[in-house]
Amino acid sequence: MKEPAGMAMTPKFREEETFQALLRDLPGMDDPRLVCENVYAMLELMLRREADKALLADLSEVVGRLLAEIPFDESAEIIKAATRKTARACIKVLRTAKEKRAPGRAGLDDPGQEGQTRDDKDIEYWLPPHLAHLLAHISYEAPDLPAAKRLDTFDALCLAAIDARIDRVLLFFQRNNPALSRELPPPFLFSGEFAAKFKQAVATFIEPAIRDSRQLRMLSTNIRLADLDTTTFWETIDDVLKAKILSTWKAAWDDMRLVEGGHDGEAQVMQVKDKTKALRSVLAPSTPAAYDLPKIGNREIGLFTSMLDTETDWWEKLGGEWRRFHDFYEQEKDPRMFQQKAREGVLRDNLLAAAEKFPEQWGDFLVLLCHRVFPRVTISFLRLYAANLGLTDTQREVRAPYLMRYLQQVGDHPDLRERERREEARWDAELQTLRQYLKGFS
Repeated sequence: MKEPAGMAMTPKFREEETFQALLRDLPGMDDPRLVCENVYAMLELMLRREADKALLADLSEVVGRLLAEIPFDESAEIIKAATRKTARACIKVLRTAKEKRAPGRAGLDDPGQEGQTRDDKDIEYWLPPHLAHLLAHISYEAPDLPAAKRLDTFDALCLAAIDARIDRVLLFFQRNNPALSRELPPPFLFSGEFAAKFKQAVATFIEPAIRDSRQLRMLSTNIRLADLDTTTFWETIDDVLKAKILSTWKAAWDDMRLVEGGHDGEAQVMQVKDKTKALRSVLAPSTPAAYDLPKIGNREIGLFTSMLDTETDWWEKLGGEWRRFHDFYEQEKDPRMFQQKAREGVLRDNLLAAAEKFPEQWGDFLVLLCHRVFPRVTISFLRLYAANLGLTDTQREVRAPYLMRYLQQVGDHPDLRERERREEARWDAELQTLRQYLKGFS
């Protein structure tokens, strides 16, 4: 297809990927309108050539007859069942279109490939540059885990395995979308600088208690170091040793908790230990823009304690939930042109459910991470999510302190919400323009 004036080539929109996704989704569709829109759109996508016009007309008529058989005057359940049956029948129509369409011709869809036949799995679209991103899946940065290490002594291997286990939480939360502008400082768990300082704090305040534990040394005497690295360590040691490592870890953090020190009128006064003051100093951001960290108190110490679990690999569990969030986000908030659209609120509901599967307050960071990575998880989305956590801000803060802290900071920048409203309006307009373009109305 020759490039129109004033337009630039965009990355290939993979027809085969769209075709397979639709075949997967169609059997579950129970909305006649969705079935109609998706099937006709896919037919138009596959049968765009002049040579395919007759086939497009014939198959469109077949689809029309199938849809006409849905008994719209019956109950909702009967209509739903009939629609799904029709959707399955439409799959045969789409397969027929793919098999019978005219073969690709050199130069039709792939300029510059004269004398070659186009790969039938791809169609290239020449789209206006400002619309190209609407056909592309969202992309973002996600850190890789470091390689496993082998060490010569139990002390060194145990401490390195703890560091590696912590990394499996810290690195998960360092996903980032550089294309997004989020003016507020990132919450501390999202910062690579915080991760480095947290590991420094662990080495300074926690590891000595583990290294000096006589009971741990006794339990480790039968460990064969030659067979272990920082990954297999947790899969190999017995439950007694795991429990002792975890109890020592927790005790070292508990030793830094603030303690009651009397009352100032009706207010409870909490005493801060010197060790906790030193912890605050170590974890302080280098600049206010680096990351946002509240003054460390017992809530933060509880969160830091949760970073290590000797039984559970949080990387795998967090990763599984994240893949679900990603899918639900695209289906609800940013659906590809021929992807089944999810019901409104499905992402929010899954975030609320996921919060119950992880340590307390991790749910705050999961929803805030979606905000940092997914363009259409806006401040308004965060407010609607928070509304499910209590009737008042005080109630919500008990359940989601870090989310509410972020929303309070947003309140100091009313321009952020106004910018998001403009971006939403622009996205809606672009999507409508793209739909018209792909239908040939541009």
